[in-house]
Amino acid sequence: MPHPRPSGDSEGLSTLLRSGTSAVHKEAEARPFMQAFFAGRLPRHAYIGWLARQWHLYRTLEAGLDSLPSAAPEHGLVPVELYRTERIEADLDHLTDGDWRHKDHLSAATRAYVERIEAAGALPTLLIAHAWLRYMGNVGGREVLRRLVATSIGAAEGDERGLAFTDYAAVGEIRPFFADFHAKLDALPLTDDHKLRVVQEADAGFQLNIALTDELAIDHGIAPALLGDGTGPSVHEVS
Repeated sequence: MPHPRPSGDSEGLSTLLRSGTSAVHKEAEARPFMQAFFAGRLPRHAYIGWLARQWHLYRTLEAGLDSLPSAAPEHGLVPVELYRTERIEADLDHLTDGDWRHKDHLSAATRAYVERIEAAGALPTLLIAHAWLRYMGNVGGREVLRRLVATSIGAAEGDERGLAFTDYAAVGEIRPFFADFHAKLDALPLTDDHKLRVVQEADAGFQLNIALTDELAIDHGIAPALLGDGTGPSVHEVS
């Protein structure tokens, strides 16, 4: 999903992250699995497969964020209200009656992504790059995300079960939240070279995400032909 546009300095990290990953971000959203999702045509079993892989990513990321030294400038930059691990577990328990806990969802692409996040923990700001990628687009597009997930899982109107992953109400109003987050991101004491490394890490995260969704597309038989006439919402409407 499109990341929110920062309003700060053009050389600030938040702006550099968005501009520096624009091309790979568009590529990630154009993959067959994500296009099926954005078009409201992702089957329930495919969404469950995707969510189970997300559990590994968020669990690793949030463990890394929790282990950041209290003296590190990055400590606390990502509010715990964004954390998704327990929400994903609740959704999967509902959607599979707990059966997901007895299956191995750590696929090759998922493992590669997890290992990259773990390695990023050695330099906290690189971990923040992964947090920026995994959280910000979902927060900005939370209402559309909620609608698309409800469609995929076949949730009845008013039924909130299985939608905990999409619930970002705890962050409050979007604009103040993003303004505060971007300000903290831009205030990190980084050299230009360090900023470049962070952007490169975010780019690598998008590449790993592409590999993961392509793997899912193969596993669940999702091909461009399944997208029909393209009358669903465009990628850039999901924001």
